[in-house]
Amino acid sequence: MKIREFLPYLVLFLIALAILSPIFSQGFLTKSDSPVHLAEAEYLANNLLKQHHWINGWYPYEFAGFPIQLYSYQLGLIFLSFLILLGITPFFAYKLCILFALFLPASAIYYFLKKYFSYVPALVISIAFLLQKDYTKLILAGMWANLIALALFILIIKLLIDYKFIITKRRALIHSSE
Repeated sequence: MKIREFLPYLVLFLIALAILSPIFSQGFLTKSDSPVHLAEAEYLANNLLKQHHWINGWYPYEFAGFPIQLYSYQLGLIFLSFLILLGITPFFAYKLCILFALFLPASAIYYFLKKYFSYVPALVISIAFLLQKDYTKLILAGMWANLIALALFILIIKLLIDYKFIITKRRALIHSSE
């Protein structure tokens, strides 16, 4: 990857880091249900994955218990648990997930738009996404996995456009029989 191609992603990452820099102080986040998500991921990492080698189970510490991944997006919880299993402290791992939840949609927007516009407008629009306070508030309120899903959605749409994947009756029948 050339430096010119890498630089916009670095700019987006640094802006996301600057926006979220206050969360990297000591301690854990207490806004909304962030502590619940952190505890759930820690339980998944250290109890279910380590002891039972399985990603589903009963989480006993909330609502008198419920299936562990019932009320949150699974990809974010699994990613956070994976970081914890790598040895990163749960508090710092959670903060990294929040950082990536802000950075990934902006970089997906840039990746999508640079094909149709020049690099500068694509970067400006991506930076404008980063500067929207509502998304940062959602992330800090514990809904960070939603924005990881948004990034994946943008990338899937780009793949469908790039490969001109049009669902026809014949393609649907072929794929449904596999």
